[in-house]
Amino acid sequence: MMYSTILFAIPAVYARFGQQNPPVQGQVQQAVGGGEGGTLSGSVPGTLLGGADPCAKLQLADKIVATKPGDKAVLDAAKALVHTESNFNPFGAGAAPKFCADAALPATKELRGILALVSDQDLQTPFGAKGGLTAAQINAIATKSVQTPLAADGKSVAQLYKEQGFNDFVGAGNIQGGAAAPPQAPPAQAPPAQQGNQGGNKKVVTVTETVNSCPTEAPQAPQAPAPAAPPAQQGGAAQGGSNVFNGRNLNLCNKAPTMNFGTGFAGSANANEFRFKPLNEDVYKGQSTALNGAIIANFLCDSLNNICKAGAAEFQFCKTTATAAFTAKFDNNLKGTAAGGAAADAWNAVWGVTTNFASGAAAPAQQGGQNNNQGNQGQQNNGNQGNQNQGQQANNCNADALQVIVQGKEHRFGFQGRQVALNPAIPIQNICQKVSANCAQACKQAGDAAVATGVKGFSGDDNAAQLKAMGELADKFNAALGIKTDFANAPGTQAAQGGATGGAAGAGTCKTGPVQVIVKGQEHRFGLDGQQVALNPAIPIQRLCDRAGQSCAAACQQINQIVAASGVKGFSGADDAAKLKAMGQLADQVNKLFGTTTDFTNKPILQ
Repeated sequence: MMYSTILFAIPAVYARFGQQNPPVQGQVQQAVGGGEGGTLSGSVPGTLLGGADPCAKLQLADKIVATKPGDKAVLDAAKALVHTESNFNPFGAGAAPKFCADAALPATKELRGILALVSDQDLQTPFGAKGGLTAAQINAIATKSVQTPLAADGKSVAQLYKEQGFNDFVGAGNIQGGAAAPPQAPPAQAPPAQQGNQGGNKKVVTVTETVNSCPTEAPQAPQAPAPAAPPAQQGGAAQGGSNVFNGRNLNLCNKAPTMNFGTGFAGSANANEFRFKPLNEDVYKGQSTALNGAIIANFLCDSLNNICKAGAAEFQFCKTTATAAFTAKFDNNLKGTAAGGAAADAWNAVWGVTTNFASGAAAPAQQGGQNNNQGNQGQQNNGNQGNQNQGQQANNCNADALQVIVQGKEHRFGFQGRQVALNPAIPIQNICQKVSANCAQACKQAGDAAVATGVKGFSGDDNAAQLKAMGELADKFNAALGIKTDFANAPGTQAAQGGATGGAAGAGTCKTGPVQVIVKGQEHRFGLDGQQVALNPAIPIQRLCDRAGQSCAAACQQINQIVAASGVKGFSGADDAAKLKAMGQLADQVNKLFGTTTDFTNKPILQ
């Protein structure tokens, strides 16, 4: 596609269509927050590209809502994404936008009936010239739909545009009377659907496309919860190579859509953080880890359609019975803690697979596929060589250290190199939520004792006595968890010895990253965790610096100067060996300062 070359020749067009950092991206980051917010916001630009599957944007919006159900800011960010205009090549033959023809998307009720904006400013023939609504007319309806959604039950977004009288989009001619042509059944021996955008050559979705299409028949009544689970199946592999799990026929998939749960997964910013991910990743591909297991549940249900082609009954069973079993055990207020294990076990039991994550047991080995429960071993050139010891603790509690951190006139308690609160009870609660089960009681007792002292942080000029009292409190609490610190004598500079992790290492010891060079189709970008983020390397680097906290402050300052001086950025268009090598050299130089060895100079990630 020559579109990207034109972008460089015509700056005005690039300004409109080069949405590598659209405003909604920052809105998602701010609303969701943390590493999960960075991951989701980093996925936004890819869903708006001209070659992207138009359903991908709606799937991402569903994932955003699932991070904090009921949170208004998060819902507003998801609505903004659904409403955001997607790119298309205005100079190609049949130039027109694409809309999702999947009547099941978005799955979130509050997101249904919202239309995205369109633009014909670069077209020789404006929208509506051959009949139907103009861009201004459909945009007026789209803007109103954010506050007053259109009736969308059983209808795809493409159908909604057609019903409003807008005809200038890919596949519009296949919709008769406001109804899409029925999806075609997949071939009897169709292989599993490929995950991700393979070089921008993914099949274009029209209103009759079967890729990512979900059944539109009425949901079945929820079935009774599964009976007592049969003996555990290793890795969820079907016994005897079957595709039937606890009575559910998964068609093309010979492994159950089960969940893994634990700490130390590759790509996790904090080795102590409990996260969810698909257990059988060799079958259920394309989903990173998540603090909120509802994201994984939603992905696995969608996979029954997209990958397994299992049919409407199995999809509805997953959305109702399996999801209800998970939700009954999952407390969103405790995400990131060991408490999520019971929810993963409940989900897996529905599919006839027994796990015991609630008691801290590791995931069963997978049969017929790679065992992905390898901690931070990483994928090819993910740059984790320098992080081989991430997640190993010198203390038996796997605990973060309570820290005393001084920033300007703020003297606060914190952990992982971040100030948290004047009241030590707040960071202590976070720390105790993540300790090993064998230390939970000790952490609670030490925390209660610390709070009982009445010592708190303060704002204003330094007060040696108050600061020392804060340090003594932190040192005593840490000692109860087997962590030796000396904040009483060195507040804000002395970090944990022998056990604190994730930003609690001493100054000058910075291990985070890596920033990656990722090529996807004609997009050559910097990224994180296997996902493209931006053309500007400063954006993913800043996220790594935010994750690492004070432990990498000096390194981050030096890195920012190097990046600014280099002027190196990613690019769109045909491969350019010299530019790609320069991106790799910059990434390798940055990662070395982050304490991670990579070779993106010679081996960029190709997706």
